[in-house]
Amino acid sequence: MILPLARDLGKFSIRVMGIAPGVFATPMTEAIPKKAKEHIFSQVPTGRFGESPEFAKLAQSIVENPYVNGTIWRIDGGMRLPYL
Repeated sequence: MILPLARDLGKFSIRVMGIAPGVFATPMTEAIPKKAKEHIFSQVPTGRFGESPEFAKLAQSIVENPYVNGTIWRIDGGMRLPYL
């Protein structure tokens, strides 16, 4: 839906972007047992959860660049979840 919306709303100077986050450190992820966290970290090339300032920095970059439009931005440390 991102690209069709961006195309339809561009004439009104409305930009549409999506952010697709991976695994981020949150109060909920603090409750994950250590062994499970280690398994998750082994699947992420950066070896850790994302941090909220990193998400905020991406959102700020998107807002500050007026030419980006119709794109989904992945912020996942290179992790790709397998289809279940």
